[in-house]
Amino acid sequence: MRLVVTLLLVMWGVGCLAAERPGLAVLSSATGATVKITDIAGYKLGSDVSYQIRHWPDGALFASGTVQGSAIKTDQWGLPVLSVENLSPKLWQPDDPQLYEIAVESEGHSLGKVRFGFRTFEVKGDKFYLNGRPTLLRGVPINPPGRDLPDSLLKDRDFIAGYIKLLKSSNVNMIRTEPEEWLDVCDELGMMLFAGHYGGGGSGPIAPDFERRQLFYRDLLLRLASHPAVVIYVLSNEVDYNSPNSTWKQYLTKVYNDARLFDTTRPIIGNAGFGHGAPGEIFDVHRYAGWYYGNISDWPVDATTYVKFTEKTGQPLTITECVAAYTSDAGDYLTMGKQLSMMTKWVGTASNHRAAAAEYQSELVKHVTESMRRYRTDKSHVAGIMPFTYFLGWAHAQSAEDIVIKPAFETLKTAFQPILLSPECWHRNLYAGDTLKLRLCLSNDDDQGRDLGPTRAVVEMVSADGKVISSDSVSFGDTPYYSNNWMNMSLPTPADLPRGLFDVKCKLFDADQSLVSANEFQVSIAPRSWCQAKSSAQTPVLFDPSGRTAEALGGIGVKFSRTESLQTLPKDGLLIIGECALEAGKYPDKKSVIAFLDRGGKILCLRQEREKWESDWLPANFTMKQRPPYRPLTYIQPRDNAALFDGMTERDLRWWNELGRAEDGTPDIGPVLTAFRPASASDLRKTRIWASCDPLLSAAAIVEIIQGKGRVVLSQFRAIERVDNDPCAAKLLGNLISYSAGQGGELFDLNKTIHWDLRAFQSGAFVSSLQGLLPHSQTYKHRGTSKGRLGDDHRIDGFTLVGNYDFSSNGWILPIPDPKTIGWGIFYGSLSRQASRFIVNLINSGDKNAELALKLDGKLIGLPITIPAGAAQTVTFPINRAPGPVTVALRGDQTIVIKETRFE
Repeated sequence: MRLVVTLLLVMWGVGCLAAERPGLAVLSSATGATVKITDIAGYKLGSDVSYQIRHWPDGALFASGTVQGSAIKTDQWGLPVLSVENLSPKLWQPDDPQLYEIAVESEGHSLGKVRFGFRTFEVKGDKFYLNGRPTLLRGVPINPPGRDLPDSLLKDRDFIAGYIKLLKSSNVNMIRTEPEEWLDVCDELGMMLFAGHYGGGGSGPIAPDFERRQLFYRDLLLRLASHPAVVIYVLSNEVDYNSPNSTWKQYLTKVYNDARLFDTTRPIIGNAGFGHGAPGEIFDVHRYAGWYYGNISDWPVDATTYVKFTEKTGQPLTITECVAAYTSDAGDYLTMGKQLSMMTKWVGTASNHRAAAAEYQSELVKHVTESMRRYRTDKSHVAGIMPFTYFLGWAHAQSAEDIVIKPAFETLKTAFQPILLSPECWHRNLYAGDTLKLRLCLSNDDDQGRDLGPTRAVVEMVSADGKVISSDSVSFGDTPYYSNNWMNMSLPTPADLPRGLFDVKCKLFDADQSLVSANEFQVSIAPRSWCQAKSSAQTPVLFDPSGRTAEALGGIGVKFSRTESLQTLPKDGLLIIGECALEAGKYPDKKSVIAFLDRGGKILCLRQEREKWESDWLPANFTMKQRPPYRPLTYIQPRDNAALFDGMTERDLRWWNELGRAEDGTPDIGPVLTAFRPASASDLRKTRIWASCDPLLSAAAIVEIIQGKGRVVLSQFRAIERVDNDPCAAKLLGNLISYSAGQGGELFDLNKTIHWDLRAFQSGAFVSSLQGLLPHSQTYKHRGTSKGRLGDDHRIDGFTLVGNYDFSSNGWILPIPDPKTIGWGIFYGSLSRQASRFIVNLINSGDKNAELALKLDGKLIGLPITIPAGAAQTVTFPINRAPGPVTVALRGDQTIVIKETRFE
């Protein structure tokens, strides 16, 4: 054993409390340890130092020795340093976390005792190496404490150990947390950590003075350094590099350089999420496709974009935040801050919101995580994947056994299998008798670093009653460790299958027929008869210059006649305007359209191109120019309309079969690319919106405009081009034609009680932020943290009167309402019978009296009504209204929460 020891005592200024600074900090390698001694230890300069290293927890002596004080040197922080080399320890690693303890003395005085582990963790090119072996980081960044964990459990070792064991059971090998008790348990159980300081995000462009924060960071690193579980340091989170006057990059570069003077054994993320590799050794990003923007099909494109950056920087790529889709302990999506508008665009009209939230959270976790693992090639890959969402619930826990396990956690267990068989399939809607085509990706990230020999994948299609209706197998050759292997697969389906959902179960077996990996996904299958349009009493007239719509209609059994021009409209019946048929010079005359509709005519206008769209021929102004086209889609949410969506489920509108790939590689699965928005609130007066998307579902995919005895149905669904290969697209097209040819819908019946919660989205009482009404929850704030409290009630429980507002791209309300001002809200519908009073159930959530006024069709009804502070009550406005359309406008304090309204 060769000993190199140098010591020099340096007085430190105030960084953190002295009790928080350890006396010793150990930096280890595979063959040695470097002990750094702080001022807390009380070392006398020039004194001899002795040490003992014992295996933990059995206490077996591993190494010992004495070092002469004259041989002591200092590091660049001025810390006395003791180095022990040429050892042969057992290495710390996640599946075998070997630990040691070193005790250091000088002149009969203990300088300290600290536990540590021998291991290496380093960056080589675009990979992480743990103890010399490439390692994929499979992480969960959201963890307690600090996120509503009961105080009694903050330092409860039994709870902490139970929590870490639960994560390890789901194949997680890395988390983010910092308290000492949690670090200790991670050391003992083999859970890697990326840890450090996560402040700074949202604090503006100007960083603190480095000199004022230097000791804070030094003390932080001293506290973390001895923990073998801590393999990555993080200096800040999502700080502003982009503002012209930003000083954060310069500041963090100084922090990074100072940290490197102390520790060169760990890679560093300087600015998590926003730093793009500077300063530090890791190119880290935060991406939330499928929540704040885009959808699940965005992920391969995102990876490609950032891998191109890392090819220039030569760094590993980590995604330490993704997914979102935050659920409370009760299973509701969080509704504070920007999450309120975001969650509605994914499950806003779901009949069972909690079930839909759990399903989408799981789906997003699966696609994000598995697509990142499938992305790996010989030349590029993602080195760390860490979905940032709440997989577990602990707000009401009293022990580890009380932790709420969400469906997404089980999904993560599959997606994080060290050896993963992952199916890639963008054709999940099949006609009975068609062949299911998929690609199988085998990712080998075996926890022991072993190569994988020949394997066999068995794929079975299973009906709801457990019957295997189709199966096949394919063989893989050798799959080296830290590599992917691909095989194509085709699975025929019986031609006599009924409409239904079928599980596609994928299993991987080794040469001994032992199960190595299992995965599954769902497909929808329907016979072609399911998609045939219902016959109508009158043959529709089709305007379709390209002929594409005519071909599609023939495919679903629709009989029609043709017209070559819209300058002359039919006398009555249904006019179908074909997909992409409208452009300058081909639009009908508005007066002719109004006359046609007034006498009972009906128009179905199928998808049109955004760049060529004009709305001045319609009774209401719905534009596509207020928002750019978005690809990929958000989920299209259907509203309550049994006739229009006959035979279909919410799932049938989420994504359709891939039409091809965009230039950037994105699978073209979007049922809708561009949607409508009303130009003003008044354009909603005689409309029903039956399918929506975007934050707060304020964009429309299907609009019905009622005029006289007739109606216009606008649809932006891309059904025509998918009729031949997607039964869901064909079914919706047939439904659109049958619905448009029939009685259609009516204006919202205001005699029925409107429940101003999620049911207002489902029924269509609320369809646009232009109405001035804003959903309310007990946790919502216009601005503030996006974390919320997991144990709170996050359900939408009413609407408030705000007035004009919209949303930023990531969900924040714009402009921020002034709560001191009077707000307003509007909704539209029709009375189906005489009404003598308008009734509002409400709560005044404020600490002052509030007033509420009512206008019907612009006329003030009576006097404003006063609601006492904190009161929950029913208020009644006497009226005298005959049946027919009516515009309801409420005006009042923003503390009023509208719960229910109805006319009687």
